[in-house]
Formats: sequence, structure tokens, C-alpha cells
Amino acid sequence: MRWQRRVARELAPLNLSLMQWLVLDTTNALITETGDAVSQQAIATRLEIDKMTVSHAMRALSNLALVDRGPDFLYCAWRIWLTKKGIDVLEEGRKRIARVSA
Repeated sequence: MRWQRRVARELAPLNLSLMQWLVLDTTNALITETGDAVSQQAIATRLEIDKMTVSHAMRALSNLALVDRGPDFLYCAWRIWLTKKGIDVLEEGRKRIARVSA
């Protein structure tokens, strides 16, 4: 729990909760693996959490302009990718988490 509190303090200046950070990081990992935008369902599956939790986090990330969402042409789903700002915040967050995890 101490580690989670330290991480939460480090992510606060980035306006991210730990869950939002996990969703952002997982989104990036899946995009890197597939070379394409990903769905909220794929993120939920990877994180082993429910779609509603991902949906709430994704809405917050979108409001912060860290991700872009657009409709999938084949399925009733959002296609998600990181913005330039999202990539920058992701890198800064990684540095901050590494610092408190060392």
C-alpha cells in the first residue's frame, strides 16, 4: 500500500490516478504490439478488469487529451490511440514511477 500511495503522489502532478496510468500504459503496450489502435475491451482483457472501469478511465484520459477515440467501422466499439501529449505524459509517468520504485 505504501508503494501505491507513493506512486499516486508522483502521478498527481500529471493529473492521473493509478488506474488511469495503468490504462494509459496498457493502451500504449497494446498499440505497440499490434501496430494499430486498440479497443477498450482489449485493454480490459489485458488488465483483467471490467470494461466499465476502463471506460471511466478512458473518458478521463480523453478529457486530458492523452488519447484519441474514434468509432470502429466494423464493430460497435471505440478505436483508441495515444496522442503526442499522451506519449509525453506516459514517459514522464514512467520516470516518476521508476524513481519511487527504486
